[in-house]
Amino acid sequence: MKISVVINTLNAEKYLRECLESVKDLDEIIICDMYSDDKTIEISKQYNTRVIFHEKTKIVEPARNFAIEQACGDWIFVLDADEVASVELVKFLRDFASSEHNFSAVSIPRKNWFFGKFVKGDWWPDNQLRFFKKGHVYWPKQIHLFPQVSGHTYIISQEREDLALIHYQCDSISDLVEKTNRYTDFEMGKHSGEKVTISQIVFRPIGVFLRMYFRQKGYKDGIHGFILAVIRGWLYRFLLLIKIWEYQNFKNTDGILS
Repeated sequence: MKISVVINTLNAEKYLRECLESVKDLDEIIICDMYSDDKTIEISKQYNTRVIFHEKTKIVEPARNFAIEQACGDWIFVLDADEVASVELVKFLRDFASSEHNFSAVSIPRKNWFFGKFVKGDWWPDNQLRFFKKGHVYWPKQIHLFPQVSGHTYIISQEREDLALIHYQCDSISDLVEKTNRYTDFEMGKHSGEKVTISQIVFRPIGVFLRMYFRQKGYKDGIHGFILAVIRGWLYRFLLLIKIWEYQNFKNTDGILS
């Protein structure tokens, strides 16, 4: 069975070489680029890749579906340009694609790297549905929604850390804050009809922090776990709620969003 790797890119030079090195022995690699102006294309051409282009969109999902349609493989392996597959994972996927079973997709655990450390807590096993038979998986055109699957999904155990994807999530606090601002802009569209109250703005961030830091054992990651719980609760959730409030109160006025 032929395996196609699909990687969507936009100014992705930082980790792209390491990403491509990890999957260079698979049957086909498709780079779907949104007209990068860094060295993304230059690096891609140093490998046996097929480069295609997609208009620049705010989220990756439409371009991802487009790229998957161009793939020739029986099975599709979707990677982000800041992700790396282990040797063990590539071998596992090859064996899985060639074996007899009734699964249409594979959910893969992912290790997330935050400013110098792989963290667990709320971020592990962070299962990602990234390997599937062509035509059996489709991503909705909204950010951070689960892909739609036709058929059964095999879930790799979190005990198999050797099979986990490595994800260079954020290199610095500044990077994390920038992504938080960008992602909450996208998330707001999904929740713009929800009513926002003062009690929600006060207590929901606290709830997220407590869940991440205590129930999901973020404290085991030391200061990294504390910082991530604060940012996910006090920054991400708080920002999302007040952006929804802002949109609802100013969208039809000459106020902030005019």
